[in-house]
Amino acid sequence: MAMVLAPHLEKPIDLSRVLPMITIHDLVEVYVKDYPAWGVRPANKQELERESLHKITRNLLPETAAYFVALWEEFEAGETNEAKFSIALDKLEVIMQHNEAPIDTWNKQEYEFNRVYGTEETNYDQLLRTFRRLLKEETDGKIEKEGKQ
Repeated sequence: MAMVLAPHLEKPIDLSRVLPMITIHDLVEVYVKDYPAWGVRPANKQELERESLHKITRNLLPETAAYFVALWEEFEAGETNEAKFSIALDKLEVIMQHNEAPIDTWNKQEYEFNRVYGTEETNYDQLLRTFRRLLKEETDGKIEKEGKQ
């Protein structure tokens, strides 16, 4: 998604930062589980992820480890264009996965969750807003066709 969408964003981003950023964001889940977006998360989730990141990077050259930590911190801060884009993709991917899953695997929360999740994170760019709107329409169609609320 990053490579397909990046050239069409309103504000340019550096894919050479985004690709490793989204990778390291997901890689910390090797030691910390991926909590459902609509579920309860531990209050110390960020601390647990930082510990996981330390385990992953502890045997790397210090410069490489620092680079990975900096990318993870940039994602967590969510302030740069690259981080905003990475966060938006992370949210959109969740909705895509839910829409692909059989609706009988959805819990009650997911009906409304799929309609609103990631809206705020995608509002900064027209393309991402459109993508989010299309996913909502897909969700609504799936619920209408297959679901019971």
